[in-house]
Amino acid sequence: MPYVMIALTVTFMAFMQGAIAPVTWLMLAEIFPLRLRGLGMGASVFCLWMINFAISLLFPVALSALGLTNTFIIFVLFNILTLVFVWKMVPETKGRTLEELEQQFRAG
Repeated sequence: MPYVMIALTVTFMAFMQGAIAPVTWLMLAEIFPLRLRGLGMGASVFCLWMINFAISLLFPVALSALGLTNTFIIFVLFNILTLVFVWKMVPETKGRTLEELEQQFRAG
């Protein structure tokens, strides 16, 4: 069982660091207007680190209370919700200038 947990954790990290994490940092740099970029990036990074802290703190608790399978099912469900959120709410920025993105956000 420890090998399964290590394998799943390494798989999660490979997909996280190879796919969604770089996109997260790129999107944070692009979605805030220039005048609010420092504040927006600071608040976003704070939230990211607090979520990382909460996951690190609660993972052993969830593992002992729910078991390995149920704990990772919860992670899968959160990832599916995140995927739906990104698909519905995050705008496409490819080939667009920061000014065009700012105008889109102002227009709603």
